[in-house]
Amino acid sequence: MSTWQKLKNLDQKFSWSFFGLVFGVLSLGVGVYFGVFYEKKPRLRYEILSSLPVYDVREDIADLEITFKGENIRGQHKMLSLITLKVCNVGNADIVKMHFDENLLPGFSVSCSRIIKAEILGASEDYLKQAAHIKPINETSYSIEPMMIDVEQFFLVKLLVLHDEGRKPTISSINKISGKTKIDVIEEQATTHQVGVVRRVFQGSVAVQIIRVLAYGFGTLIVLGVLAIFSAFLSDSVNTQRRKRYLKRFKEAISRDFTEPEGAVFSRYLDRGETYLVELETQLDDPEELAASLALLDEKADAHPDVSLRGHPAPNVIKYARNQRRRDLEFLISSKLVSRTTNGVIVDTATVETIKKFIVFLMAFVPKRIREIREPYGSESEPIAEAESLTAPDQQDGGPQ
Repeated sequence: MSTWQKLKNLDQKFSWSFFGLVFGVLSLGVGVYFGVFYEKKPRLRYEILSSLPVYDVREDIADLEITFKGENIRGQHKMLSLITLKVCNVGNADIVKMHFDENLLPGFSVSCSRIIKAEILGASEDYLKQAAHIKPINETSYSIEPMMIDVEQFFLVKLLVLHDEGRKPTISSINKISGKTKIDVIEEQATTHQVGVVRRVFQGSVAVQIIRVLAYGFGTLIVLGVLAIFSAFLSDSVNTQRRKRYLKRFKEAISRDFTEPEGAVFSRYLDRGETYLVELETQLDDPEELAASLALLDEKADAHPDVSLRGHPAPNVIKYARNQRRRDLEFLISSKLVSRTTNGVIVDTATVETIKKFIVFLMAFVPKRIREIREPYGSESEPIAEAESLTAPDQQDGGPQ
């Protein structure tokens, strides 16, 4: 069976209608969200990459003095620290100069500290290296000059601050840009090491959660689809190998090679299993119905709802089954298993006898499977000569489904 044919047959093995419904609902949700609720906005954020003391005195030495600009800051119980601040656009739209209010420029302040020095340390792109400027507001605050910051771009600010010993300097945002109510300030180290797993899973805005649900939903469907296809191919491969072993043992039991019609039938058996053989046996046992079915070959199958189908749940499956039925009838002619005459059909009785023998042979390996297939037809195999010699395998094993 070709790979394409195996993929088509998956429609009969799995409930794709359910997966289609789930996929449709998720697609509708995505469409509604991006069409109605989704909006591109810039988002300016400050990230504290590091905050470290300039020096670290671990021992209390009475005569030790640390002087900064003529002041004994150690004697005043003060400390110098270096802070690296990342100013970045984490939104989904570029920041432009129009987002800045000239009268209330965004900026940052350092609590309980005095900013001794502030400078641009670097940037993610050449434009920001030249355009990024900050301006002092007072000794504890700086403002950011209007500039363009594209999505995911940033620049770094290095701050030298003087603060009381034992008190860590804290950075907070000043004012805002258009489209954002507040500029967030986060500590990268705290975000990485202190936030718990559960909190990281559920943190974020409602929009972020919606996108997560949709993304995980699509991902789950893709994984389930891949697993279903892999399972089908693996099952087909295992079953095909088992059927090959059965045919090999049967050939050894009858001590001859298969004829051309027999080989064609057993080739189909490798792909379609015991169900195909039992249905073929039943079909060949009723020449009159077979002749009537062959008479429909030149007409459209959909015009004849009486074509034999057993309990298919959906129209597309019924259509597929009818097409399969049509191909099976054409196969009977092309394989020379059946010949058409003016009075009806002539069946190759020798091949039919071999098929019956093989079904009896399979009863030793998969009796339950054969009985389940035969049950809807209400038929049992008739006694066949030499059947006992065919049903004495060395050991039994599970049959293909």
